[in-house]
Amino acid sequence: MSEHIQATRDIVDGNLRYTSSGYWAEYLVVPHQYGSRPAAEKRRVRHDHEQLYKVLIPHNPVFCGTLSPETRQSITAKSYHGLSVRSVPDYARIHSERLQELTDDPFHWPKNRVLRIAVPLGRTRELAQRNRDKLLDQIPRSWRLVPAQPQDMEWLWTSAINRGVLLMPRPEQPSDIV
Repeated sequence: MSEHIQATRDIVDGNLRYTSSGYWAEYLVVPHQYGSRPAAEKRRVRHDHEQLYKVLIPHNPVFCGTLSPETRQSITAKSYHGLSVRSVPDYARIHSERLQELTDDPFHWPKNRVLRIAVPLGRTRELAQRNRDKLLDQIPRSWRLVPAQPQDMEWLWTSAINRGVLLMPRPEQPSDIV
């Protein structure tokens, strides 16, 4: 079904997406930890958010949070904590059985929250490239915006079409490997 639905955009240069309204840059956001923190830390996190929004809001961004199923490889890497599968054969059997249970009932498959920001940058590619660099220079240093990779941008499009129908782990990212 989804192979017949054509995307209304092209990924043209790293994290730039071309749409009918112009060029947008997409970023993954590394969140600031907030829960179970002292009040002073929570105030700092609030301040960091206010500074980020001061930069972004004038650009009319789109904020997005998705739940992305973890890959089998990342689940396995986290489960073994660096141990060899051969060194814990009983655990390896239990782990394998649990992965099969999760495969049979994907509702319980582990997921990660992925936060994204998409920012319109201009009607021409050259203008968008210049504005992308200017925007990144304005982002407060307390934030880490990671340019979305083309395969991750494609995943967002495809998963939006198949939402709730298919279990679609994001492409393996270097940061996913433990």
